Amino acid sequence: MKPFIFKKLLPLLMIAAMLSVSLITANAEVIVSDGDYSYTYTSGAWELYAYNGTDAEITLPGTFNGSQVRTVGDRCFASSNLESVTIPNGYTSIGEFAFFESEKLSEVKIPASVNEIGVGAFSKTGIESLDLSATKLSAVSTVLCDGCASLKSVLMPESVKTIGESAFSSSGITSIKIPGKVTSLAPRTFSNTAALKSIELPQELVSIGESCFEGSGISEINLPEGLTAIGASAFRNAGSLTELYIPNSVESIGGYALYPMSVQSKIHVTCFKNSYADEYCYENFVQNTTAYDYLVGDANLSGAVDISDVTLIQKYKAGLRNIDNPCAKILCDANADDEISVRDATIIQMYLADIIRELPV
Repeated sequence: MKPFIFKKLLPLLMIAAMLSVSLITANAEVIVSDGDYSYTYTSGAWELYAYNGTDAEITLPGTFNGSQVRTVGDRCFASSNLESVTIPNGYTSIGEFAFFESEKLSEVKIPASVNEIGVGAFSKTGIESLDLSATKLSAVSTVLCDGCASLKSVLMPESVKTIGESAFSSSGITSIKIPGKVTSLAPRTFSNTAALKSIELPQELVSIGESCFEGSGISEINLPEGLTAIGASAFRNAGSLTELYIPNSVESIGGYALYPMSVQSKIHVTCFKNSYADEYCYENFVQNTTAYDYLVGDANLSGAVDISDVTLIQKYKAGLRNIDNPCAKILCDANADDEISVRDATIIQMYLADIIRELPV
């Protein structure tokens, strides 16, 4: 045996001898078993390699031979008969396809110490909800919950910046809030999610990938100001989608983005006149479109700024009227601070009295 391999194996051979546990070597990888679990030693810490037990509900071991177990290894519980798993604090990562195709698995409790979850970790499992809110994850991996038909809800931490392709595709998810640091939704993130009825998008969102909501159950969605790109087939076959607001900031919309709802006149698009969305709807025969003049201060969308707009904002702030139209909400913001306030009504009054010459564009 070469010296460098011997140095790698020696600590594990000693451990195996002291614990009287079984030891297997394959391609210089050492697997140590204590009965229910098998482990490997990687980067100075123990990694859970496999589960050899028969219990359906388990709490993973926190330590082995007096040292912390840090990782659930790749495919560690793939195709298992587990129903519930609790991961104790101290684990920092869950490997790729760790629970893949464990169809009976309905619950995995994840501690705050986890900061990385690999590709497809829960794909095609029976998991019903996933709470990641206590973690410090910066990324939701590709196909994380793809094919999880029983999945209803996912809670993500605000630390998440990216969401991988098909992360929740073909799942049973019903509603979700996307963290504020996410600027792009990857292709097919929510494709084939017929149960998805509501989604809260971050204001920093810049792009929606191709087929992102294709085949989803979304019925109404107001895209955030600042969004610039909508990918091809983004909402294709989202047959329940009847109301869509597309902001002025959008500069590109891919082919078949609203097909076939557009040609069937099942979707109503709200946008501003002469915007890219307005032109797109005209060129693609989206007949059920309402486009408004971009006239700051026109709170009631009458096509003119007058005292009735002031009155509407005041009644809105007093809880006497609603302002639901997304275009109206934009035009109400006379001081451009991204909220509707009494200050907006005051500025419009000052404009009508010629105290100020113009409102923000």
